[in-house]
Order: sequence, then structure tokens, then C-alpha cells
Amino acid sequence: MNCNQYLHHLTNLLGGRLDPDWRQEFEEHERGCERCARTASAAHHAITALRSTPRIGASPQFKDRVMEQIRTMEDETRPARGRTWRMAGIAAAACLLLAMAGLINLAGDSPGLTAFGTLARAAEVMSGVNSVRITARMSTRPYENFEWIGAHCEPIPLEIWTEPGAQPRWRIEKEGRIVVMDGEQIIGWIKPPSNLAYRAQPEAGVVSWLRPLLDPGQLLQAELERARQDGSTLLLERLSDPVGRPLLAVSVVANAKGDYSQSDYARNSSIIESDHSRLYIFDAASGRLEQMRVMIETAAGPVTVFEISAIEYNQPFEDNIFALELPADVNWALAPEALPADPILAARTPEQVARDFFEACNKEDWDRVSILFSETSISQPIRQHLGELEIISLGKPFKSGLYPGWFVPYEIRFRGGETKKWNLAVRNDNPAGRWIVDGGI
Repeated sequence: MNCNQYLHHLTNLLGGRLDPDWRQEFEEHERGCERCARTASAAHHAITALRSTPRIGASPQFKDRVMEQIRTMEDETRPARGRTWRMAGIAAAACLLLAMAGLINLAGDSPGLTAFGTLARAAEVMSGVNSVRITARMSTRPYENFEWIGAHCEPIPLEIWTEPGAQPRWRIEKEGRIVVMDGEQIIGWIKPPSNLAYRAQPEAGVVSWLRPLLDPGQLLQAELERARQDGSTLLLERLSDPVGRPLLAVSVVANAKGDYSQSDYARNSSIIESDHSRLYIFDAASGRLEQMRVMIETAAGPVTVFEISAIEYNQPFEDNIFALELPADVNWALAPEALPADPILAARTPEQVARDFFEACNKEDWDRVSILFSETSISQPIRQHLGELEIISLGKPFKSGLYPGWFVPYEIRFRGGETKKWNLAVRNDNPAGRWIVDGGI
């Protein structure tokens, strides 16, 4: 018995329908496979919690009642919002989202039907998929990295092309940024005005939480591991779309990761740094993923920040999809260890690094700025934007969330007279121990 077969039979075991002829082989595999044993343990614990959760039945007044409950929780907990109430608000909003989308046949689960079983079946079905194209919308900025989200941002289109397999290839693209993995290396490009390109190894985390979508067959394993490590909650509902086609929805409710003891600045700047729910909707007949939505909890209530609108399977792609044509004048990001040694810079504090950077911009010392940015050169639009800026003030550096560096509060005045207050991100967690300016400008 292999792992996929084990997961298939685990579904039957959890539903009390495991064929006795398979039990001995099932138990032998579990004893010899640590990963499957952990999966079974996590599944049993999650199902116990799920079965103790009251089931929801929709009624004509469902939407109004949920909205009233959300408003009540907001009023009762506004002075000090605890984590339990935040997560309850997300769960309620997830149900509301389903109802508003027309998925209103919220009956209880059939006997033996579980969130783990649904994901197991989906993983098995999609493990044989040759290609996937995903069309989605994400609340972010065009030029930000693919991890960054902003609840206040208008959703913008995002597309994913992927060919899973032994030598996977993929491409992720939005208006201001493209990243491609051609089977051997990752190449990314931030479009002008930055006009910056970078290279990375295939295993690099440059696409962060989107990575599981690049191989839908790994969806179950990724979610089970998150549930085991993060203590997230999995909920399952049997649904139907507006024309009566049966669907299955698995909702994963998770807490924000990261340290916010010094500041909440990085909270809700990425999915994993947010209290959030991930909603997967599968076709009940085929087991394939059809939709995905991610909602984060904000002070104003739950906000949808990512939504898949269409998924196409097993469509042929042209090879040029996984190639990236770069302009001749592109700037390249450099590995910090490839830069000249600078003992003085290495000994700087975060505040001193921020001051060095802003003073170099003021003097239009673009060689120095490129070293601090870890780039081959600085594009002309960036030079025009940052040249001759003046420092009004620098604040005390702080840490927040999962960011491995520091945020330095600043206020600056540009050459045109306009001012800006924000936080400069600086870090030195690279093998060379060099300080670099990582964002926030």
C-alpha cells in the first residue's frame, strides 16, 4: 500500500467504512510510515473537534441572522478583541460568504464525510493532473511581492500557470510583477519604474503561501501539516451551486503567525501573518478544486483578500509561458555576499543603516544606494524620485510579525516638497551578514 492508497482508505476508516480485507495492510503501512501515522493522528483529533461543533442549517433569514451576530460580537468585544472572538467572526463570515455566493444548501455532512477525507480524495484525483491554469484576484499592489496583501487595496488580477511533476514549471503574474520557474531556476521581474530582475533556486520561497497551488496534488498534505503545526480548525459543508450541482467546501481557520509584542505593524501584511480562513470548494462528483477564497480578520471585520474565479486542468501550454523576456536595461538584484566587503556597514545599527540610505539618496550617491539596495544599479525613475530627499526624523527600530529584520520609522521630504511617513525595512540575515534595505520606501 502506498501513501495515496492509505489516505484513500483513511477516509473510509474515519467514516467507519473500512473494508476488513484492507485493515491489516492499512495498519502495516501506518506502522512503517511516520508521515501517514501523523496524518491519521491529526485527522482523528480534528474530526473529534469537528463533530462537537454545532452544524448550521440555512434558512431564509440566515444572512440577516449572521450579520446581526457579527455586529453583536463587534459591539461586545471592541474594547479588547480577543483571539477567540476574532476567529469566531471569521467562521461566521465564512458561512455568510457561502450563503451570499448562492451556495445555500447547507445540510449536515453525510455519515463518514470529513474535511480530511475530502482533501484526501482531492489530492488523489489531482495528483494525476498535468497542468493547471488559475485565474484569481488578490488585494495587493501591482509591484509588491506575491506574499504581501492589503485589506484596503482594490483586488487586482493574478494568474498562475503550472505543470506539476518531477521537474515542475510554473509562472505567476500580476500587473507589476512576474516570476517564472523554468524547471531549473526561478527568474523574477519587477516592472518599471524598479525594472529589477532576480534569480533564485527552485526551492526558494519567493511565492510564499501561493506555492501549494502550484501542485494541487500536495494540497492535502500542506493543509494537514498546517493543521498539525498551527492548531488550525478544519470545517466541512456539503453544498450545492445555484443550479443544484453538489459541491463540498472545506474551510481552514488559522491564527496569525509571528511576534507582535513590539508592534502590530506587520499584522495582516500577509496571509500567514493574519487571523484568516481559507475556503476550498470542490466538485463533489470529480473531487477537483473549483474555487478558493481567503478572508482575513481586520478591525473592521472579515475581508476577502484572495479569490480564485476559474481553474482549467490539463490544457497544453506553449513553452514560452515558462520563459521570461527581460528588457536590455534591466537591473539585477545581487546576493549580499557578492557585494564588496564593508566592515563599517556590517557594524551599523538598524537606525544607522536607515540614515546611511537616506543620506546617500540626498547626495545622489547612487553607487552607495545600489549597495544598500543590493542591486547592480538604480533606474532613472527611482533616482528622480529619491534624489535630494531630506530626513525630517528617524524613530526607534522595532520588530513585527515574521519579518527577520527591523522596521525603522521615518519621515522624509522629497525634492518637490511633499513629505512621507512610513517604516523602512532593513535586514542582515544573509550569509554575509550585510545590511540591506528591503522595502518601505
